[in-house]
Amino acid sequence: MALKRKHENDERGAGRGVDTGSIILVVVIAAILVGGFFFAVARFDFPPGVRGWFIDAVNTLDPASSQLETRRARLDHRESELDVREDELRLREAELIAFENELIVREERLRPIYEFPMSDQDLQQLQSVSAMYSRISPDAAAGILEQLYNPRASAAILFYMPVQNAAMILNAMSTETAAEVTQILLYNYEALS
Repeated sequence: MALKRKHENDERGAGRGVDTGSIILVVVIAAILVGGFFFAVARFDFPPGVRGWFIDAVNTLDPASSQLETRRARLDHRESELDVREDELRLREAELIAFENELIVREERLRPIYEFPMSDQDLQQLQSVSAMYSRISPDAAAGILEQLYNPRASAAILFYMPVQNAAMILNAMSTETAAEVTQILLYNYEALS
């Protein structure tokens, strides 16, 4: 009896055959579904995981895209290296600017007295003060210069008076102040020669 059923089933299936229209319909439906999925992923904002997974899946099919990903990774790495170097350069630039400002201050301190930016009136006034201090006693002039002026200003006053008078005033100053003023004056006399 089992043989008879099998034979009947074979006869029923043999007459049916596979319909070509059915195959085309299945392929068209599959193509529409796949195309719709591609369109949806490309067109709409899916969560990053879904979109990334889909793009990665498509990229694995294309060897050029994996090379592109490798190149993109290298470029990203290079960009981060350049960002670090740019930060280092900014830091060095700030250090250089600070160093340059320090050099300007040092240069100003070392600038010879005769190169100070002064108007003719200021120079005449300095020379008058210098002449006045050269006429009073060296002890009194030294005391006033030490109390009223810094070593640089004292050196400027002494610079414009006769050397003998300046020497007597320096002799009457404290050793420390006289040394500072002398150092400034020596620099100025060296610069003149």
